[in-house]
Amino acid sequence: MPSAINAAVAQQTAAGSVPSTTSTTTEGTGGGTGGIYSAIISRNQPIIKVKEKTYEELHKKCLENNILYEDPDFPPNETSLFYSQKVPIKFEWKRPREICENPRFIIGGANRTDICQGELGDCWFLAAIACLTLNKKLLCRVIPHDQSFIQNYAGIFHFQLSSQASPSLHTVNPDIFLFAFIQFWRYGDWVDVIIDDCLPTYNNQLVFTKSSQRNEFWSALLEKAYAKLHGSYEALKGGNTTEAMEDFTGGVTEFYEIKDAPKDIYKIMKHAIARGSLMASSIDVSPYELCR
Repeated sequence: MPSAINAAVAQQTAAGSVPSTTSTTTEGTGGGTGGIYSAIISRNQPIIKVKEKTYEELHKKCLENNILYEDPDFPPNETSLFYSQKVPIKFEWKRPREICENPRFIIGGANRTDICQGELGDCWFLAAIACLTLNKKLLCRVIPHDQSFIQNYAGIFHFQLSSQASPSLHTVNPDIFLFAFIQFWRYGDWVDVIIDDCLPTYNNQLVFTKSSQRNEFWSALLEKAYAKLHGSYEALKGGNTTEAMEDFTGGVTEFYEIKDAPKDIYKIMKHAIARGSLMASSIDVSPYELCR
């Protein structure tokens, strides 16, 4: 059985040193003393500085040494879970092979039914993922499909996210419709977020996002990569779907309230769809109204 590897161990290759991705984080980012912003800033530093070939080099080194990757910048402990509170229950971090038999990254293609919300208030993020699955070209950019738990498995995965926006994305509100033009993503700054596949569990069940199929893990791993980009899982509690859309596309967003929408709103939406846009909607109601 392969053992675990810290990225610091995998920095040396036959060609020499690999650019380091093991910058230490600011002390106390997980304990809440610095708050959410210090957590985001300190954790983002090593991510944004990652070089293009770092994933390939780390992956290759793990395979050569028959070891599993362990992410030093997003470790399997409390600092990666919460920034303002202590863990309410004891979570156990497990790799998919420890959770179930025959784990798979993607089964039968990534689709909306693969996204089941867990014990985290990040439905806004999951809605953006659901939209992402409808644009296969963009989906394959954000989620490289050549990753596997079978062939060349080394406990390391990566996802591509945009860290800054460029002006080419529109959104509708309709309560709210959102749609994102993606043709100008190249003007953004794409970040390759590298993670290990250790996931928080309780009673051998995933605590946060999971797939409808117990042995499929792409959605849980994408959520982990996004949590790393923001500093912790808790940092994903509460948000707007447009935020995640911007990170998936490198664009900016625009809202349309249906009650105040322009007369040619359907023409605008049709044009957006023709250009390969993402689109979503939401309503603003109270729990009481939903129960009526």
